[in-house]
Amino acid sequence: MEMQPKMSANEDICREEWIKAIKQLKQSIEYHNNWLVNAELAKKYGPSAARAHAVAQEGIEKYAKFTGDSIASELLKINKDRKSAQLEAGGELNALVNEIESCITKNNAISRLLFKRGGDTVEENQAKRQRKE
Repeated sequence: MEMQPKMSANEDICREEWIKAIKQLKQSIEYHNNWLVNAELAKKYGPSAARAHAVAQEGIEKYAKFTGDSIASELLKINKDRKSAQLEAGGELNALVNEIESCITKNNAISRLLFKRGGDTVEENQAKRQRKE
């Protein structure tokens, strides 16, 4: 595995600027590509067909954005509801764990008392019950 040298802050900033410039260039190329497609349509089918295509394309983009936004907001709501349910369940789980620990402590105390009195422990009583069954 080859280790890469750690980049300085200036190199890191320079890298981020390159990434930003590349993203802007991609957007510019996409815009120009769409412009060329529209120009070819206008030349081949006339300006009204190109206009109709542009309007349809704009409608598709608006619908896609709306759908994406609604899905994103729905996902946020689902995640908030899930997190709320998990936090609520966590509190209930802690209460149950505390109750179990309390019961175990009580059972151990009872076992010690029975053992001191010479009686059977809880475990021995359970074993006897199982043998009877």
